[in-house]
Amino acid sequence: MGTPLMNQTGIQLRGKFQSLINGLHFRRICYVFIFILGLLSSLGIFFRTQFLTHFGIVFGDRADGLIEISILEHWRNVFLGVSPWMRTLFFYPARDTLGYNDGYFIYGVIFSIWRGIGINPFISSDLTNIVIKIIGFVSFFLISFRIFRCPLPIGVLFSMIFTLTNSTYVNAYHAQLLSVSFAPLITILAYEFIKSAPSNKFKSCLIGCFLAILFDCWLISTFYTIWFFVYGSSICFFIFLLLNIKNTNIFNKLLIWAKESFIPIAVTIPTLIIGVIPFWHVYHFTSRAVGMHPLSEVQSYLPSLIDIINVGPNNIVYGHFITSLSLLLGDSLPIQGEKVMGLPFGILLLSIIFIIKTMKNRKLENKLIISLVIGVPISWFITISFYGHNVWWLLYKYFPGAVAVRVISRYELFLSFPLTIFAMLGFYYLFKNKNTPLYILLGVIVSGFLIAEEINRGWPLGLMPHTEMSRLQQIGVPPKNCKVFYVVNSRNGEMYGDAGTDGVYGNNVDAMIIAEYFRLPTINGTDSFMPPGWNLNGYRYPDYKNKIDEYINKNNIKNICSLDLYRMVWKNTP
Repeated sequence: MGTPLMNQTGIQLRGKFQSLINGLHFRRICYVFIFILGLLSSLGIFFRTQFLTHFGIVFGDRADGLIEISILEHWRNVFLGVSPWMRTLFFYPARDTLGYNDGYFIYGVIFSIWRGIGINPFISSDLTNIVIKIIGFVSFFLISFRIFRCPLPIGVLFSMIFTLTNSTYVNAYHAQLLSVSFAPLITILAYEFIKSAPSNKFKSCLIGCFLAILFDCWLISTFYTIWFFVYGSSICFFIFLLLNIKNTNIFNKLLIWAKESFIPIAVTIPTLIIGVIPFWHVYHFTSRAVGMHPLSEVQSYLPSLIDIINVGPNNIVYGHFITSLSLLLGDSLPIQGEKVMGLPFGILLLSIIFIIKTMKNRKLENKLIISLVIGVPISWFITISFYGHNVWWLLYKYFPGAVAVRVISRYELFLSFPLTIFAMLGFYYLFKNKNTPLYILLGVIVSGFLIAEEINRGWPLGLMPHTEMSRLQQIGVPPKNCKVFYVVNSRNGEMYGDAGTDGVYGNNVDAMIIAEYFRLPTINGTDSFMPPGWNLNGYRYPDYKNKIDEYINKNNIKNICSLDLYRMVWKNTP
């Protein structure tokens, strides 16, 4: 038996230990609460209209929005065994029609789950967007925590900012651009692979395979954002090589790492190559058949220097300033369209602070960080058009895949990923070890401002699920012998935009969603590229029916019928 003093000491120690455990448990609960609150808040702000209207209106429009949903519905048909994965039910009887647009594969997998539980296509598309945003939030937080060791509140703050990015909201009717969320996921997986490969072969093989498969799936989902990721990474890697060209120690370390990581590398690279085959099979042969975007068209989408601040006229902090500046500068600063891809001043300022701090720290041995802070701005400068002059033609001619990327200004949207990381590190630098009440208050104010400047009052919502579903449900059963259809007229007889836009989208897009929803092929369609020999635009012109007949005869199409989109009536075609 112990003495009373020993017993009392033991009780005190147990009490302190229990207090410590309780304190750690409470802190963990607080951290989980902050993380969940940040995630739900950012989703609530970004999808506020959908939640407030109970998904009465969703992202998208009658053009690109319906095209995307048609492709998502195609993937559901693939998983149900109705369609081959490379051929959509529009542009019949053309082959490999998936290759005329982004493939949306990852989106299609998530979308098919929502559809499988009975949710209509239009709400399912936005629920898919929510999942994509959740992936971005979580993976960005993991970068802040695992790679840069930022305190949890800072990691959550900038994960919110990345999720709320102004340019992704403004351009949310192009849902494929939300796939910038995959960039932090690829990055954290690459980091974990590099870190674990020499010491934990099994873990790194699993990570490497998942990394390779995700990369390949991203390729066949949204080409723009993954190409931007590869392009920016390549510029930074080139800078890294230049900075270390005389540093044999770095290359020796890389060689040692490669030798120690031989097995994970030997597993990952073949997985990556095998996974590229489906993408190559569809898009390589499609591009050879229909060609690529001409350089003159691509150059018209190059941004100017000032576009990096173009957050649009509806940004709640800078909207009036951008509108006034646009009135002053005219066409040099358009306030709508593909040039509204810029970043708010707060993020840019914090990024500049971090870049300056990094460049002034000459003792910094991490050449990779230096490569990033040099490479990211250079990759942006390369895209800039200076009064009609640019160097993009070099990339267009020599960089793999560049000929397939038309709207280069979207790279500024992609820059929200690395620049938000820079801003996070700049914020951390400014407020690190500043625990006085004044600094804490200032940090809270700055945090609120950084979130506010990402909020936009724009309206990228143009699809009403109830209205769209009502139209689909009004369509009766086609004639029994009808195996293929085409459309005449337009919904409600109305025009979509001007005559040129209406001739392309007015009836063709409706035909696409009808074809995929009812699983009945159509010869109509529209996409980034068109099948060779296809020319069925201009449904309001007198020669439209002649073009239809010519196409039917040329392709020897049998059992075809027509659907009048105005009267919602099917009709057999002799």
